[in-house]
Amino acid sequence: MFEPVSMIAGGIAGGVVGYALKDGSRTPQPVTWDEVIRRIESTKPQLIDVISLDATTARTNVVQEAVGDFILVEHYPSSVPFYIRLNDTNSEQYDLSKLQTISGPFVRFYISNVVGNGEVKLYVCRGVKLTPKLFGIEELANRIIYDVPMSYDGKGEIIFADGYEDGLIHSDTTATGVGVTAAIDTTRARNGLKSVKLDNSSTATGIAEVHHRIPILGANRVGYEISWMSTDSNFHFIHALEYFNGTDAHVGLIGFRASTKKLYYQDSGGSWVELDTITVSFTDYLFHSIKLVIDLNTDKYVKLLFDNHAYDLSGKALYVATDSTNAQLKATSGFPGNNSSSGQTVFVDDAIGTKNEP
Repeated sequence: MFEPVSMIAGGIAGGVVGYALKDGSRTPQPVTWDEVIRRIESTKPQLIDVISLDATTARTNVVQEAVGDFILVEHYPSSVPFYIRLNDTNSEQYDLSKLQTISGPFVRFYISNVVGNGEVKLYVCRGVKLTPKLFGIEELANRIIYDVPMSYDGKGEIIFADGYEDGLIHSDTTATGVGVTAAIDTTRARNGLKSVKLDNSSTATGIAEVHHRIPILGANRVGYEISWMSTDSNFHFIHALEYFNGTDAHVGLIGFRASTKKLYYQDSGGSWVELDTITVSFTDYLFHSIKLVIDLNTDKYVKLLFDNHAYDLSGKALYVATDSTNAQLKATSGFPGNNSSSGQTVFVDDAIGTKNEP
């Protein structure tokens, strides 16, 4: 016979919550809370499975054992079509390169493709439906687990993030000129306790910048976002993404002239082109956000976000110049050395780099 034990008694008796037949025994054995928790963890329902398919491997009706009622095609950079059949090999064939979602129900599906390049990522869902606009449940978890500040557009897969809480161990700085500094500071921060203070207090030609460097990635579009605040209104701030391949530098560069509140981008000839005149508050504790996206495959700009302003820069070519810097991506924010006057201070925080921007 089974005789339950109350939770109170269980607490007194070393965590025993009841008795059950287990471990092949025909006599009821004590069950502890630890065993109950482990059982729940091992049998908990999985609502979403992530399946990645490598296009360098050919398939002909290769089975994927996955139960669900909805599939989201979240990532499709493959050079070849992938075909999927639900439940059996005689069912209707779907081309994943032409679909964003497939509805079930299904207990398995079959994949066919020839040899190509790239990878296809599928989200197999049970009882939930993800929308194609969602940047991915894995990416959301990544942002939460690693304490990444949510960007204000929330797009792209994170390739780096830095709130400067650990100092400058993830980035490097430039501070050129008398009295010019670029250092960790605790007087102002958008999130956490720290930011980088860029101070150009002694010379108008000083350079104060913070840089983030990452290796070349298998990605087409990359983005760089940072937040800044200042109570000064007479400085020139730049925000740049540079791609070096060992031979050339491919530069996407944004400039903001605080004294005139004018926003610029650098064109393919290296000249500044005015984009807009915008209202900006130079208020203590008020951080502004800026994000630039460029396309490494086409050598063109994609878009610029500045607070609540969005600019479509697609079709505008990047500046390209001979440069032997080792292959890397470099993200830069700060004073470029041609400010209107000396005496400016800007705090920057929450740098976020992304790839595979939509």
